[in-house]
Amino acid sequence: MSRIRVLTLAAFLFLEAGQASSAAQAEFVILPIGIYDTQVLPSALAAKISDCPNPRRFDYDNNQVVAELVLLCNALKAGGLNPKLDFKNTPDYLRIITNSSDGQTVMPGFVVWQQDINSELFYVSEPVLKKKEYTKGIYTLSNRKDLLQVRTANALKSHSIAANPNWEHDAAEIKCLELKPITGPFNPISMARMVAAERADFLLYPFFKTAGLKGTLGDVQLTPLMGVKVAFNDSLHFIVSKKNPQGAMVYAALQKGLAQLHARGTIHYVYEQIGFFNPHVKNWQELGCKTSQ
Repeated sequence: MSRIRVLTLAAFLFLEAGQASSAAQAEFVILPIGIYDTQVLPSALAAKISDCPNPRRFDYDNNQVVAELVLLCNALKAGGLNPKLDFKNTPDYLRIITNSSDGQTVMPGFVVWQQDINSELFYVSEPVLKKKEYTKGIYTLSNRKDLLQVRTANALKSHSIAANPNWEHDAAEIKCLELKPITGPFNPISMARMVAAERADFLLYPFFKTAGLKGTLGDVQLTPLMGVKVAFNDSLHFIVSKKNPQGAMVYAALQKGLAQLHARGTIHYVYEQIGFFNPHVKNWQELGCKTSQ
């Protein structure tokens, strides 16, 4: 091949690559996503997630919000979009959902219980987690040896627990456990600090994937009651606003992408990293609603 032909071909390929890059940028879709405030999702971490990191090479630090955002971004990408997540911070769970229902955001950045979803306002994804796949431990301070001896529902009675009254499934389990709820517009970190201040004895939280299932929320060291868990009898789904102009497009990509992530085992892998599918608690006794006490 002559030198002139080689140079011509190289120039053509360079131009083609430039056009492809421009096309990719043109297809870039900015999506307003409702999420908790920076206490739960610091700005630097949010910036990393908005670029859709590889879900199998990311440190989730036992943070469910982070895990679900990474899954969401990768599902949209697998579904054919080139998303840029534009996080709209709101401290309250219900307000985040309301902002999506009226179209201010295209969707919340986390999964929502089937029972809580108004299908007239939202497109509803296939289950991300099926019934009984979502479990939580009953956590207290690592130095509360008296509380860590508790092993039965009867022994839990009369103790207090930090609770967000808007989290209806947690509230129902707490009622069945006959614990005294100490309520407020809490996120998990503020709940842990309530326990640290001994204003509450426990909180419900997904199991940490660590030795002994111990972990830290904010600056609070936590340990679960061993041998017992709470398993929720409802499925969890991503929801997409029907009023947002990007809603139908996002929902189509989301459904397609979630199917691929399920088939690859990515969803199971990510939830395993934050302690949801933990073989150590598989046979632990279920406490709470609709279980034998």
